[in-house]
Amino acid sequence: MNVPNGANSAPATAFTPFLLKQGKDTALDLRFNPFNDAKLYQVTGMNGGFKPAYNIVISYSKTGSGSIYTLSLKSMAQNNEFRAYSKKHTTSIIGYSFNTSNGFNEKQKRYLETLKQLPQPPFVFLSDQEIAVCGLNFRLKNYYLKDTLHVELFVVNHADFQVQIIPDALDITKDGKLSPGETKAITVEKVSGTQQNLHMMEKGDRVLIHFKKYMKINDAGKQMLDFNISKAFMLKGNKALFGENIEMVPTLFN
Repeated sequence: MNVPNGANSAPATAFTPFLLKQGKDTALDLRFNPFNDAKLYQVTGMNGGFKPAYNIVISYSKTGSGSIYTLSLKSMAQNNEFRAYSKKHTTSIIGYSFNTSNGFNEKQKRYLETLKQLPQPPFVFLSDQEIAVCGLNFRLKNYYLKDTLHVELFVVNHADFQVQIIPDALDITKDGKLSPGETKAITVEKVSGTQQNLHMMEKGDRVLIHFKKYMKINDAGKQMLDFNISKAFMLKGNKALFGENIEMVPTLFN
């Protein structure tokens, strides 16, 4: 199944191929969670609201032919019903991406060159939702809704050195400072690796950091945020992996 000119989505529950004999019919009950908005999913992890049309793609073969054929069936909603659905269920959501235009890569690389704990020359690359630093990979998904910022930071350690996570040092702020009444909750989930110390990342470990914060953003579609990460990941010798925090740029999804 796919949105016209969009991403493919497999059925939520897989099924095995079957033989349909001549003159027979069958019924399939398939459920899909289609990727309706690729950009929204990349930033927030959400699939997005339903679209007015979908293609259902069926692949089949004829006995003895040895070839695979494809049939595409287009399904469309009634205009008035879809407008009513959109009016009722469409909600504006803010998602944040890293600011890749303020020289972070160059500044972070210069900082890493001063650390004897790391192999030289250091590698740094910042994209909209990902950071790669000397064998550590970070992937960000987040959204701001109803005065609450929801964040997931997925971290994989491919490096030959340990990294200590300091959850209390991780924060997201406006204008680089805390505001009265803001509260945050952070949990660390060790997806793979030793469970003895959830906050210590060895080579091959994968961690998912869940971050939730109540914060009032008056102009969320324009307000940039600061991802306070500079003291949240520490190397041997109490040296920080990041030399500075990272700016976050908002995107409004309707």
